[in-house]
Amino acid sequence: MLEPQGSDTRVNWIMNGPMNFFPGKLMSVFTSMDKVIGPDFDKGLANLKAAAEHP
Repeated sequence: MLEPQGSDTRVNWIMNGPMNFFPGKLMSVFTSMDKVIGPDFDKGLANLKAAAEHP
């Protein structure tokens, strides 16, 4: 979701879907989803920023 914030834009980026016991819930016992998915979110946000700044 994109929300205007003055001269900036706030980006709310979520991911949802089913989390089956295996591997999702079982894996979450040993590592955080932030560590697993975080780099993909960072890369996607950097790409979004580049696209927004250089249309």
